[in-house]
Amino acid sequence: MISTTRRQFLYRSVAAAGTLAVAGDSVLLEPNRPRIVRQAFWLRRWPERLNGFTIALLSDFHYDPYFSIHPLCASIPLVNGLRPDLIVLTGDFVSVPLSGRHVRAAAFAAEPCARLLREMTAPHGLWAVLGNHDAETDPQHVTRALQAENIHVLANQAVAIERDGARF
Repeated sequence: MISTTRRQFLYRSVAAAGTLAVAGDSVLLEPNRPRIVRQAFWLRRWPERLNGFTIALLSDFHYDPYFSIHPLCASIPLVNGLRPDLIVLTGDFVSVPLSGRHVRAAAFAAEPCARLLREMTAPHGLWAVLGNHDAETDPQHVTRALQAENIHVLANQAVAIERDGARF
C-alpha cells in the first residue's frame, strides 16, 4: 500500500479543486455570458461604398434545450441591437453525442436551433456554413432545418453581397 503524506494530500486536493473550478466556469458560467467583440478590418480592395458594412458572426451553438439555449437566447437581442448588415453563422448548430446515434442528434436539435436563430435579422440576411459536428451527425437534416427558416446555407460556394452598387 502506498502512503500519502499530508502535504501530498493537500497538493492533490488543491489541484483537484482548481481543476473543478476552471471546468465549472468554462461549462456552466462563461457560456451564459455572451459578449460582443468588435473588430474593424482594412481590406485593400474593399469598395468605399461599403465602408461601415457590419457583419455579426456567431458560432458553435451546440444546441440543447437545457444549457446552450440560454446563451443563444441572450445573444439574439444583443445581435439585433447591433443592427448588422449581414449575419454569418459558422457552424456546429448541433452536437455529436458521446453515445447513441449521431443522426438523432440532428433530428433533436436542428429545428429548434434554426427557429431561434431566425429571430435575428439583417438586411442582407443570415448566411450559414456547417461545422464538423453538423457534418458528423446529419448534414442534410441540419441544412434543411436552416433553409426552412430562410437561413441561406453555403457548401463549397460563394455568393456576392451587394449594396449601393458595390459588391463583395
